[in-house]
Amino acid sequence: MKRVIVLNDLANCIKSKGLTQAEFASMIGTDQSTVSKLCKQKRYTLERLQQLLEALNESDVSKIIRVVEIKD
Repeated sequence: MKRVIVLNDLANCIKSKGLTQAEFASMIGTDQSTVSKLCKQKRYTLERLQQLLEALNESDVSKIIRVVEIKD
């Protein structure tokens, strides 16, 4: 049996762009504490995911979300 784990990689993507959470927050019209929460979230709406990708100038969703298979 294998399980799938979805990992939130938003914080690493923000850092890889040379941005702070505060700078990214201003890009998406929110505050740093909200970005911090987004970096820990396990679920995004498609609309939010699109907003994050556009703000980061990314088209590859795997920059924000990674799916890992674990074999039991």
